[in-house]
Amino acid sequence: MALQGIDFSFYSGDSPTLNFTVRDEDGVLLDLGSSTIVWAAREYGKVNTNVAVLEYSTADNITVTGTGTCKVEIDGTDTTNLFGKYEHSLNITDGSGDIFTPFPTETNGYGVFLVNKKIG
Repeated sequence: MALQGIDFSFYSGDSPTLNFTVRDEDGVLLDLGSSTIVWAAREYGKVNTNVAVLEYSTADNITVTGTGTCKVEIDGTDTTNLFGKYEHSLNITDGSGDIFTPFPTETNGYGVFLVNKKIG
C-alpha cells in the first residue's frame, strides 16, 4: 500500500537503496558522469534549517549507475535513531558548476519519506 505524497518508507536500522532516474526539463536523461551528487534528508517541515539527519554524496554512498541513473545506499547505522516523517532532495552539480534539483514532488521542492519503528 502506497501512501499519497510519500516517496518511500523503511524501518529504523534498515539499509535501503534508493534508485533515481534523472532527466532534464525536456525529459532527456542527464549525463551524470562528471557530476557531484548530494542526497540529503531533514525532519519534515523544518524549512528554516539546513540541518540534515542523513547526507550522502558521490564521495561516499552515491554511485552513478548509468546515463541518468544513480543509487543512494543508506547505511543502517545512520537510521537506527530515526523515526517519523522526513523530506529529502537530490542535488546535482555538473562539471560546469550548474546545480540541478530533479524531483520537486512537494510544493516546497522536496520529496517525502517515512521511517517506522520496528515492532519487537
